[in-house]
Formats: sequence, C-alpha cells, structure tokens
Amino acid sequence: MEGVPFLGTLTNAVSVGIGSLVGAYVGKAFPKDLRDQLQKLLGVITLGLAVSILLEGELIKAAFTLVGGYVIGYALNLEGLLRKLGAGGGVIGALIIFCSGPMTVLGSINDAFGRSEILLVKALLDGTVSVIFAAALGPKMLLTVPLLIVIQGGIGVGALIVGGGNPDLSVLNPIGGLILLLIGLNLLEVLKFPIANTLPALILAPLWHFF
Repeated sequence: MEGVPFLGTLTNAVSVGIGSLVGAYVGKAFPKDLRDQLQKLLGVITLGLAVSILLEGELIKAAFTLVGGYVIGYALNLEGLLRKLGAGGGVIGALIIFCSGPMTVLGSINDAFGRSEILLVKALLDGTVSVIFAAALGPKMLLTVPLLIVIQGGIGVGALIVGGGNPDLSVLNPIGGLILLLIGLNLLEVLKFPIANTLPALILAPLWHFF
C-alpha cells in the first residue's frame, strides 16, 4: 500500500534531530574524559560495522570507486567546505553511518514511491545512534539533519526520474564498509583522514551497472 512520498525521509530526519538534541543535552552532564571514551567506543563499534559489511560484494570495484571518488572529493574540497559549516570528522562520520548502508538506498527509493516502511525502521535506529553520537560530539550533530534530507531525498528523486528499480548493491556495500573503516580509525584517533572527500564514491558506485 502506497502512502505519502518522502514521509520516511522526513521522519528519519526528525528522529535524528530529536536524538541529537537529547544526546547533546545529556552529554553536557558528562565529564570530558567520559565524552572522549564514548568517542573511542563509537570508533570500535564503527569498525565492527565495517567488518560486517566489508566483504559483501565486489571489493576490487569498490576500491577503484573509492579512490576515484576521493580524488573528486579532494578536487572539490568537500572536507574543507563541511568543516567551514562546523561539521567535524565525527559529524561527517555519523552522517556516513546514517546514509551509506543498503537500508538508505533501498529505503529512499521505496520512499519516493510512498512506501516508507524501511526508512521508518531506519528512523528508529538512526535516532538511537544520534543520541550516542551527540552525547560525545554535542549539538553540532544537528548539522547531519539537512544533509541527510539532501542525500536520501536526492536518491529518491533520482529513482523517480529513472522509474525506480532494484539497485545493485554489490559495489555500494563494500564502499560503505571501507568508508566506515576509515571513520572508525578516525574516531579512535589512529588516523586523521578527510572522510568527507570520500562521499562522491557513493554517487559513482551505481555507474558500475552500465559496465
């Protein structure tokens, strides 16, 4: 049964916004060392997520796509642009966690046609995760809300233009895993890598469908 188009995306954005506000408020009561420890805990959790999806698909194609996407992101200075808006590495990492999985792609496509069930479930998950991230990172987590709308809404609009269909996730999944691996290492402060520059890889991934 079809409902209101893009209801899932809007609900998802609201859940992340509410979760970020709650987490930021709760996080104020946490001492700095606890917030730092939470950030490292999030890094370990992110590494676990990366490992769980890294091998789900064509890793070689994903590696080439990630390198190509990073070069584009570097040329556009995406990391610098987002940092000027106040979105640090942790915020960018949270955004990619929200938007890089198969639930995002499949859910956004279905949502554009009024089938919001996947994104409504995702909204519950993302809302919970945003509380944890905001407790460690503060109110700047709210910056993920408009970016989430743009990404998921963009996927949905693209699906409307091409008429829907079932996307091939064999490249997208391992790209998401590789990016999550970088995010986890950043959160653990093992690396200091400009994660935002990898975002174009998520857009390039569907192009493998034509080869």
